[in-house]
Amino acid sequence: MSPNETKLVKLASRCCSQRTFAATCFIQTLLRDLKEFQTLSKYSLRRLILIEMQKNISQKDLKRFQNIINNLRRSLGDDYLERIEQRLKEFRSEIIIAIENISQTP
Repeated sequence: MSPNETKLVKLASRCCSQRTFAATCFIQTLLRDLKEFQTLSKYSLRRLILIEMQKNISQKDLKRFQNIINNLRRSLGDDYLERIEQRLKEFRSEIIIAIENISQTP
């Protein structure tokens, strides 16, 4: 797990204890996205991890993190990863192998 993912997990665990079930599920979706698909933009990821992780995180920073999560939920949608998975199932990958015949003429 990368340092950014570790930081996000720590923030999420503190946030989840104080938030609703929907927010908890969305945070788990974000974590799964980071581990398996990595579709979250660098901008969004940077906003999530800019909050300083200290032993005693301030209520202000925790509230800021919760607001960022809520904004992401509104903009991406709760099912954004399911839509991405569906598109990947429909995506057909083709491999083309070309063989070049090189004749050696004297």
